[in-house]
Amino acid sequence: MNTKKLSSFALTILKGFGQIMLQENAITGLLFLMGIFYGSFNMGLAAILATVCATSTAYFLKYDKSDIEKGLYGFSAALVGVAVMLFLKPVLLSWLLIIIGSVLAAII
Repeated sequence: MNTKKLSSFALTILKGFGQIMLQENAITGLLFLMGIFYGSFNMGLAAILATVCATSTAYFLKYDKSDIEKGLYGFSAALVGVAVMLFLKPVLLSWLLIIIGSVLAAII
């Protein structure tokens, strides 16, 4: 990935976090992500992993690019990641469940 694509992908990820609060805004997403990390480091990591997996899945399946760039495929996956870390311990199986759940969140 070149620098422009990487920064565009990062903005898309942050917009996915912003969409949790119904905002298509990367700064809102960054603030929300910081809040998740403040509450729990593992939840923050899980939310990032889930959002990256779901957004990558949407790109891979060639969903509408404008919807992807609005963060619409990242927000539900981020909630999956946070929920898994809330209810389960951070073990390997939990991380695999986050990946599977976030891919399913992007597909469904």
